[in-house]
Amino acid sequence: ATGGVAVTLRGFWQKFPAALEVDGMAGESATFTAWCWAESVEPMDLRHYSDECYVPSAYEGFDELRSTPEGVANTSHISFDFVESSPSNHWLWELACERQQPAQPVCAPELYYSSRAAGTTWGLPETAPACAGVEQRLDGLVEFYAQEVEQRGWYGYWNFGDFMHSYDQYRHQWRYDLGGFAWANNELAPNMWLWQSFLRTGDARAFRLAEAMTWHSAEVDRHHFGAYSQLGSRHNVVHWGCGCKEVRISMAGLHRYYYFLTGDERIGELLSEVRDAEHALDRLDPMREFYERTTERTHIRIGPDWSALVSNWFSEWERTGDAQWKDRILKGISQLEAMPHG
Repeated sequence: ATGGVAVTLRGFWQKFPAALEVDGMAGESATFTAWCWAESVEPMDLRHYSDECYVPSAYEGFDELRSTPEGVANTSHISFDFVESSPSNHWLWELACERQQPAQPVCAPELYYSSRAAGTTWGLPETAPACAGVEQRLDGLVEFYAQEVEQRGWYGYWNFGDFMHSYDQYRHQWRYDLGGFAWANNELAPNMWLWQSFLRTGDARAFRLAEAMTWHSAEVDRHHFGAYSQLGSRHNVVHWGCGCKEVRISMAGLHRYYYFLTGDERIGELLSEVRDAEHALDRLDPMREFYERTTERTHIRIGPDWSALVSNWFSEWERTGDAQWKDRILKGISQLEAMPHG
């Protein structure tokens, strides 16, 4: 027999411990196994680091231990290329480079901006001399985080793509060991910053950082089923460790950039997954620490909760054209206007 297959596991070392294993090379046939989590290493340990919450050591949070990996997910990208004969080392190297950093069709920033498909909260780079320092600062922030990923070793199967939340100026270290900080898990929406940085500049660094963060935060930082289905887990030492569980961490608006830039079907599924996430707030009242819950209704915060739901409804409406999602937004706006201090 002739021919063969080249197998590529994207982010092979960035999402360690992956492995490629070949058996039976001395016989008539061989088997090839691509491990997203190598069989030769210790099994995944998804337990929380403690049986206490340690809320006093954090800047805020609920004194509720809701750390559970139930419902979290992780996506790995495996490519298969079939060849008629043994390829050259040069061919394999070029294939590996392409599969690790696939070619991405893009448009000029001016087209993204004129379409307004990504909103109106960003603009094209300013060319006036007075703005040069600001543009340099913005570019420097992208470069800083790109270097921090490498310098701080923000890698691993469950970690790659995420940033740390806050920097400790006294220890000159990210606060990796405090439950209220540690991994950002979408807190303060760094992915939106990165996507808008790419849209306005076309910077490939920003795209790759945002792409990795999209795959991480859309899968790992969200509960896809179980008691906390459709809710996200905020900043914590482990990605599912926060006791709050909120819709703003799982909201579709964080990931719609990548969907419209690539058309990725899995991301499209994840956008639809949270279209009716308001039901999750009925299961877990976001204001349970402050207000008594009645059987008839739950509480909702306009900023962190309602705006996240609007993000979900808007995403579903713009992708499907189903007016029921737009109607929910308009109804909410009219109710806000009718409030005493609206």
